[in-house]
Amino acid sequence: MNRTWANFSLRSKTGIWHSKQLIGKSNEYDGFVEFYDAAEINGEYYIIGEEVEEDSRIEDLYYDLSNMLETQGLPMQYLEYFDESAYEGTWNSEMEHFMSEISTINRSYRMLGIEASDLRPENLGRDKDGNLKAFDIEDRRKEKYRRWNT
Repeated sequence: MNRTWANFSLRSKTGIWHSKQLIGKSNEYDGFVEFYDAAEINGEYYIIGEEVEEDSRIEDLYYDLSNMLETQGLPMQYLEYFDESAYEGTWNSEMEHFMSEISTINRSYRMLGIEASDLRPENLGRDKDGNLKAFDIEDRRKEKYRRWNT
């Protein structure tokens, strides 16, 4: 595993705005990394947050889960509507734990008022305790609206 994302740039104002709202609130939003600072410098957006580790299993589990959800017409953000009975006995405890972690991340997004999150494997990592965390806080609906209306 490699350490990653202690300091990174963002592509949007909404991402920096959400990151600023999360500074010092890691206990309330346990699906996200801890954010320490966020700023716009010379038109570029930057945040400083908790280091997380890349984990090759995240991508594998993400796409396996995504494929299962697609059979029921569900995006990752609506995992809580997934009918597990259709797959009962076909996944292991690792997948069950991953599903629980994604649910925690989804709840954190919703607590921020974000329904259409940018939840992808490349925006996920494991903290020092091994917990799955999201670190790119985007609201795709607001970004689309902002681009269309500027």
